[in-house]
Amino acid sequence: MKMYDNRKKLIKIVIIVFLTIFIDQFTKFLIIKNFHLYQSIKIIKNLLYLTYIENRGFLMGFGGQLNDGTIFNGVVIITIIAIAILIGFFIYIYKRNLLNNYLLINFSFLIGGAFGNFIDRLFRKKVIDFIEIKLPTFKFKGFYYSSLPIFNFADLFVTVGIIMLIIYFIFLEHKYEVKGLENDVKSIEEPNVEKIKNENSEYKNKILNEKISGLNSNKDSIDIENLDNNNIGRN
Repeated sequence: MKMYDNRKKLIKIVIIVFLTIFIDQFTKFLIIKNFHLYQSIKIIKNLLYLTYIENRGFLMGFGGQLNDGTIFNGVVIITIIAIAILIGFFIYIYKRNLLNNYLLINFSFLIGGAFGNFIDRLFRKKVIDFIEIKLPTFKFKGFYYSSLPIFNFADLFVTVGIIMLIIYFIFLEHKYEVKGLENDVKSIEEPNVEKIKNENSEYKNKILNEKISGLNSNKDSIDIENLDNNNIGRN
């Protein structure tokens, strides 16, 4: 039963990961086809805009100097290492049977988002960003800002995944661990109905076979006695 549940969880993760990658890549495709570089359109005045930019590094362009345009540049290699660590952590949780529905969605967002931007870095040599959230102009460390860094759906999924992971380890981990232990105890204590049915059926078949064997033995002994009596009568 537990193996079946784990298989169902893996199927759910694969579906959610592919959905996140599809949403990310499809929206980037629409932006590339319908916008020119640095074009911006208003969705909600003074709040939400679609602004097409290209990012050769990480958040806010950091690490862009590592991207020399080759397939396996520094940015791509760092991304591969990050994805490998993420998947390794997921396998660790899965092997220890700690994968609950919360972590299932959590890791699906993280893995799907990471692969969304990885596809960009591997094939486009740059990440397509287009979601811009405007803010009231403010000053931070000598610089003026009027919006959050422009991002995409892959960034959004990764950010949500990181926030979910922080919330889990601070507030929810103990709760889910206790719940998991209770389920394990319950599964041990509860009788396996199918197993009992099979055992009863096997027991009934055994008793029936013994009775049939007994009847056959009695029949054989009666036939022998009759045969002996017939022989004595003839003599």
